[in-house]
Amino acid sequence: MKEMINIFTAKGLSLEDLVVLSGAHTIGSAHCSAFSDRFQEDSKGKLTLIDASLDGNYANELMQKMSSGMQAIQ
Repeated sequence: MKEMINIFTAKGLSLEDLVVLSGAHTIGSAHCSAFSDRFQEDSKGKLTLIDASLDGNYANELMQKMSSGMQAIQ
């Protein structure tokens, strides 16, 4: 957190700016196409994780939502 404050301060931004900009980039939705390259789909439409850097539990949640046909993940 200290490092982020220092980076923002060096750019003339306040702690409030840090909070607002960070929140704006973490809250929202993403379309499946934004991260679908982290998964592989077989001929039956089943997804498997191919990006080992993605947390397995989170990947399972994403795969369920992607498989259910949702276009935006929130």
